[in-house]
Order: sequence, then structure tokens, then C-alpha cells
Amino acid sequence: IIFFALTFSVKAQFTIGYSVGYGTYSMGEMKDGLKSLAKLYTKTGEYLFDMAVVENFPGYINHQLEAGYRLNHHEFGIKSMYRTTGGKVSRADYSGEVSRKLTMNGFKQELFYRYYFLNQDEDFNFYLDVAPGIIFNNLKAESDINLSVYDETLEYSETIKFNGINFAVTSSVGVSYNITSMIMLRLAAGYEINFTDANLKKNSHEWIYGNSNWSGLRISAGISLYFK
Repeated sequence: IIFFALTFSVKAQFTIGYSVGYGTYSMGEMKDGLKSLAKLYTKTGEYLFDMAVVENFPGYINHQLEAGYRLNHHEFGIKSMYRTTGGKVSRADYSGEVSRKLTMNGFKQELFYRYYFLNQDEDFNFYLDVAPGIIFNNLKAESDINLSVYDETLEYSETIKFNGINFAVTSSVGVSYNITSMIMLRLAAGYEINFTDANLKKNSHEWIYGNSNWSGLRISAGISLYFK
């Protein structure tokens, strides 16, 4: 019994880590909705013009923290990730200026399982990582209009926030290198799939210009610390 207890204490380690990465984001409905927001009308419903699409939910940097427990080939734990993207349409000329800006933030909580192909004491290693999770979405929609058209002055400024939840799973492959027995560097690449789109709401009001979907490519580089 003492022998197995000592073996367990040597092989098992607690881990904490941080990684920074880049992700592409599907946001198909949100991109289509932004095109609808680019059309401007008068108070009476008369079409004026289309604004230019300046940003349309591009890929961007994300940040992630994790805490886990490793026993030789196996590691499992929790991850927390923050990501952001957005869209903007605008136009400015002699008649004035108008813009609509959407800022989308996602806070993701995951459980992860990671399998290392080589033994724990190898300096280089390769692994598979699977992480199901939930994403808490926050959309900030800003509108600013200061325009003179047909002897009519359009002045309007508003900021509204919407929230929604969707579920996802991320699968990735990675390589790791042990600098010391307590410090590891990691590189990983994978893909995130959102099983549901987030229906964005504020109280009883629903965002009608598309649901949120973060599906896309994920690449990251990070560092982990090990504690016996």
C-alpha cells in the first residue's frame, strides 16, 4: 500500500496554465444582419443610402486560463476563455455622419480532457485535447446619427446590451516541451464547433439581426506550471 501511495504522489501533479491564441469566428447570421444595419432610412421610412461595412466580425486574439490535474498520460480540469470581435458600418459626408457599431464579447467556461501520447517524464510530448463548454455572450450595440437630409435633421444616439448563451466543444492537437520538471511550454491547433447559436436578448427584447456563433479555427501558445 505504501509503495502504491508513493508512486501516485510522484506521478500525479496539479497544473495551472495561461495561453494566448487567435481564433476565427463564423458569426454568419451576425454578418448578414450587419448588412441590414448598413441601410439608413428617414423617420417616414424613406430609403436614404447604404453605409460602408468597416469591420465584419473578424478573427481576433483570445486569452485562456486553466487549472488541471495530471496523472502520467491523462490530464483533466477546467478552462476559462475570453474572446471578442465586432462589426461596424459608417458613412460621413457634407450632410453629416452616421455609424452603427457592434461589439461582441464571449466568456467561455470549459471542462477539458487531455491525453499525452508519451510518458510524463519525456521532455517533448504530443497530446489530444477535448473541451466541451458553455459560452456567455454579451453584445453591445451602439448607434450614432447626426445627419441633415431634405431639410430634416436626424439626431440619434443609443447603446443597448444583449445577452445569450450557447454550447460548444473544441478539439485540438498539441505539442509540449518541459523546460524544467515544473514548467511546460505548449503549442496547439484545433477547431471549435458551436452546437447552438446564442439567441441574444435584453429582458423581453430580442436582437433581430442574427444569433451569435463562435465556430472556427483555434491556435494558441501557452505555459503551464506543475505542482506535486
